[in-house]
Amino acid sequence: MVFAACVLFVAKGFLPPPDPKFVPAIDYAQLQALDQTPCIVYFYHKSTDASARAMMPALDELASRFKDRIGFYRYQFSDPEQNVPQKTDYQSMFTIYDSGREIQSYPVMQMADHLEDNEGLILVMLEKFLVANHTAVARPGGAPFITGDDFQQRVLNSSRPVIVDFTSATCPPCQMLKPQYNQIAAKDSQLADFYFLDNDSPANHSIVHQYSVSATPTVMLFYNGQPQGRFSGAFNNSDFNEGRILSLLQPYL
Repeated sequence: MVFAACVLFVAKGFLPPPDPKFVPAIDYAQLQALDQTPCIVYFYHKSTDASARAMMPALDELASRFKDRIGFYRYQFSDPEQNVPQKTDYQSMFTIYDSGREIQSYPVMQMADHLEDNEGLILVMLEKFLVANHTAVARPGGAPFITGDDFQQRVLNSSRPVIVDFTSATCPPCQMLKPQYNQIAAKDSQLADFYFLDNDSPANHSIVHQYSVSATPTVMLFYNGQPQGRFSGAFNNSDFNEGRILSLLQPYL
């Protein structure tokens, strides 16, 4: 039994992902005829490639939520690929099209172990096509600190989604995340308000205990006065961290 379980576990790494439910396969003629505004095409080699096993389920999950606003397609390379050879240099690639015109391509250079993190990477690519309102003024300085004294007013009473980074000056991952979080806050201020909260300050202990924040960094989303989601820890890559935040914000995109 143990041997069989081990074989099954190893074999999983060589199995293709399940056929997507929401991302149809297209051929070259259909690719040439795409006129949707906008759409994203996932180009990949054999379905057993690691990138397809990681990214296809994430793409399918996003397609299930956003297929009424953006087109999702997949194109598997032939061997050899004669129609789009310029795209075969990488394991896989996402390309955004707008009215049949290629806007931008994103080679898959990084992947995560968790579905939601790979969803986040794709959301980073699609963000400007999913966000209708770009009129909010970005904050060049990034995210300010708040305390327990103004938490009610700035977070719980806000009519917008609010992202709070519970941080600590003695936490190395927090200090690594801090400049990235400031950049994300400036870039994505049209989506939410962004704040830091010092987990170590006695003035904030009631907030920390109320929301059971025992690890730092912990990033939480609040909306309509209630916590809606969280994650703890940080990647050393800004795209992954922004993607995690966008994953929290998916219902409000």
